[in-house]
Amino acid sequence: MTSSDSIPEPDLLLLGIRIATARQEQDLSIDSLATAAGLDRKTIMRVERGLHAPSVVTLHAVAHVLDIPLGDLIEELCGGHPRPGGRRARDPWGPS
Repeated sequence: MTSSDSIPEPDLLLLGIRIATARQEQDLSIDSLATAAGLDRKTIMRVERGLHAPSVVTLHAVAHVLDIPLGDLIEELCGGHPRPGGRRARDPWGPS
């Protein structure tokens, strides 16, 4: 893991690849995406390389510009990692 992030490196790399792929499919440069999302180009570069764990606000801005649901960007991230205590998360909309 990176020193300041708690997301496993393979997941950060996968997230970065998804963002870079979507950006390239739309013929957007890093600068274009950064400007439209209100972010610094270095942030986009670090996220795409898996070197930075972006905040939800950053991911939302990127997903909005790329016209991709936020859930699609983060789908399956950390899916193979066990939860603390081995428990599943409770579905907040399901039966309690």
